[in-house]
Amino acid sequence: MRPILDYDIEEVSPSSSTGQWQPKYPNPPDFAFNYYQLLDLARQNANSIGNKPEGSTPTVAVIGGGVAGITTARELLRCGYAPKVFEATNRICGRHYTAHNLGDSITDMELGAMRFPYFGAPGSKNCLLDYYLTTEANCATEDFPNPGAAPGGTGIFVNRGFGPNDEFSTPTLINWPKSTNPYNPPQNPSLKDVYAKVTQFVGLFSRNVGQLYVDPANWPANWQKISNNYEQLTVSDLVYTPAISTYGGDGWFGGFGMTDAEAQLFALIGSGDGSWGAFYEVSAMWFIRCVMFGFNSNLQSVVGILDKSDLPHYGETAHDSKGQPFPGPLYRGIQTLSEWMLYGKAPGATQSLYDAAIDGSSETSLFINAPVKKITKQAEGLQVDYDL
Repeated sequence: MRPILDYDIEEVSPSSSTGQWQPKYPNPPDFAFNYYQLLDLARQNANSIGNKPEGSTPTVAVIGGGVAGITTARELLRCGYAPKVFEATNRICGRHYTAHNLGDSITDMELGAMRFPYFGAPGSKNCLLDYYLTTEANCATEDFPNPGAAPGGTGIFVNRGFGPNDEFSTPTLINWPKSTNPYNPPQNPSLKDVYAKVTQFVGLFSRNVGQLYVDPANWPANWQKISNNYEQLTVSDLVYTPAISTYGGDGWFGGFGMTDAEAQLFALIGSGDGSWGAFYEVSAMWFIRCVMFGFNSNLQSVVGILDKSDLPHYGETAHDSKGQPFPGPLYRGIQTLSEWMLYGKAPGATQSLYDAAIDGSSETSLFINAPVKKITKQAEGLQVDYDL
C-alpha cells in the first residue's frame, strides 16, 4: 500500500516521568515498547538482550528465512539459544528481494519490499529498522520519492488523462510539485478537496493521540476506546462518516465526511497517490494503524552498505548447513537488511548466525529447500518434520 498522503506526523517524546521504555509517537500502537533502546543498550555494553536458562542450550525451530525469521534466529543465537532455520525456497531474505543488475554495480530492482518507515524523523532513535541498518550496519538510506515530496515533482494521470471530471480536452498530467510545506496537495481542485478532508482527519487524530500515546499509564485504555469505536467500521464507513473538529476524549475522531463524488475519487486515486478502493471493505483500523502511527511518514529506501572492504562473506557463494549453495551477500538494496542479520555478527555475540550455522560446532543450523510439513507437540518441546 502506498502512503495516502505526504503528511508528516509530529514526533512526540515521553516525558521523563513516563518511564524509560515508552517509545516516541508515532510508533506501532499495539506494542508500545522502546525496542530501539533495548537493542542499543545491549550494543553499548556488548551484551545480549536476554539470557537462556542456565545449564542448557535449548534449540528453537524458526520456520522461514525471511527477514523476520533471520532476525529472530539472530537474536536467539546471541542470547545463547541454538536456532534452526527452515526455509522452503532456494534463497533467504524472503520479501527482501533485490535483483542486482550484474552489468551495473549501482542499478538494482526491488522485487519485494522497497521502503520502510522511520516512525519519526530520521536519526530519531525511534525505529528498529533504523537501528539495524544505520547504527549497526552503517547502511546508506535515502528518502523514498513520495508524491508531492519527490525532486522535480510528480504527476497524476487519471481517467486516461482527461482528469477526474473530464475537465481536460486532451490527455493531461496533473502536476504535484515538490514542496517542504506539510500541506501540499496535488494541483487539481477535486483532488485538493479529497486531500483536505483526509488531512483534516489525520491532523485531528495525530495531534491528540500523539500526547496520549507517550503516557504509558493511560495509553492502553485510550487505545481501547479508539478500537471500540472504529473496529466495526470499514474504510468505506470512515470515508462517509461526518467529520468533527474537536476531540472529546472518548476515542472518537469522526470520519472524512466525503460526498459520493469525493468517495469515488478517493477509491480511484486516494488523495493523489494511489487507489484506496481495494481497502474500502476492510476494517477502518487498517487505515488508522497505517496512516496515524507512522507507516506513511519519512519513508526511506535502502541504498546499501557503501564500504564493502571488510564485510563478511561479501561476494561469496553461500551454502546452508547441508552444503546447498545459494547467492551470497552483495549488501545492496533493501536485501541488505536481511543479509546483515544473517552474516553480520550481533553485538555481544561470538559468531554471526551464518557462521554458527555452517561451522558444525553447535546445534545452530540453516536449511534452504526445507519446507516444514508437520509440527508435533511432545512431552518436552516440539518435533518439526521437514523435507530436505
